[in-house]
Amino acid sequence: RSMARAGADAVLVVTPCYYRGRMSSAALIHHYTKVAESSPVPVVLYSVPGNTGLDLPVDAVAALSQHPNIIGLKDSGGDITRISLIIHKTRNQDFQVLSGSAGFLLAGYSVGAVGGVCALANILGAQLCELERLCLAEQIGRA
Repeated sequence: RSMARAGADAVLVVTPCYYRGRMSSAALIHHYTKVAESSPVPVVLYSVPGNTGLDLPVDAVAALSQHPNIIGLKDSGGDITRISLIIHKTRNQDFQVLSGSAGFLLAGYSVGAVGGVCALANILGAQLCELERLCLAEQIGRA
């Protein structure tokens, strides 16, 4: 709520990683549902297993994609097969998938990700924008 009051258009919510062994799909769905229901702005799920030791399960993402206040996922795991499966399972929802690293941004675009949130853009912004432009123009070979 404080981020919405500060002017945020959406919030990026990382998977809770405390008590990792208890973070089942059902527990994660419950957590994110409660966050989405109490958030005055849209919620973007954030799976960053390299930092949390926990990957947001595909079945949980598919279930959460049906919530009207959950609009997408930033996936920083880098598993393109998994990202592709999530895109496939959420294709009928108003839900967007973002690559969480420039290292697999091109691969993400190739399987249907709509963009990325990449730290590398801080120093190579123009190049990543060009990559996006080429991908959106379906010029994957040039990208």
